Amino acid sequence: VVTSNTVSGNAAASYAGIYINGSTSDTATIANNVVKANNGAGLMVYTVSANIVNNTIVNNMSTSGALITSSASSLVRNNIVAFNAAGINKSSGSASLLNNCVYGNTSYNYSGVSAGTGDISVDPLLTDTAYGNTHIRPGSHCINAGYDAAIIPGWLDIDGQSRIQGSHVDIGADESDGTTWPVGPGVIVRVSPTG
Repeated sequence: VVTSNTVSGNAAASYAGIYINGSTSDTATIANNVVKANNGAGLMVYTVSANIVNNTIVNNMSTSGALITSSASSLVRNNIVAFNAAGINKSSGSASLLNNCVYGNTSYNYSGVSAGTGDISVDPLLTDTAYGNTHIRPGSHCINAGYDAAIIPGWLDIDGQSRIQGSHVDIGADESDGTTWPVGPGVIVRVSPTG
């Protein structure tokens, strides 16, 4: 189980920010993570069965895919996969997609798999990915657009807030509570004329 992490700014020539490998009898759950700005794929899953739920995968640089699944069986639910060099890549095995936001990936949004039922391809309206703020803004199409049955009772979002704040679960690692997050670095720097 890999949950509620921020994985950012790593370099991996052949792998990813999160890399899961095991036997076909293993099952992995990867949920409520922010995986961003890695110099490789964001998330790679091999051999094991995987439950990939409510992650935000943005600004990763591998042209092989930001989310790569070559597993026995992958359930890909409620994820934001946006603004990467490439989107979701199913190289082998089976993958079932539901209610993901897959948008603005440079090379492709989907490879080896088609958009799932309830998948949307619209700007997720993340606050400010240039400064690493991946909270969804009010008005995002990801709010209340997730698949509720993918959520395990008691799950929290990346901020430790309860899932399902509105009528349905949100797509991505952040469950919006209506907060308008500030844009920019979030740091005030003061400089005097004398240095």
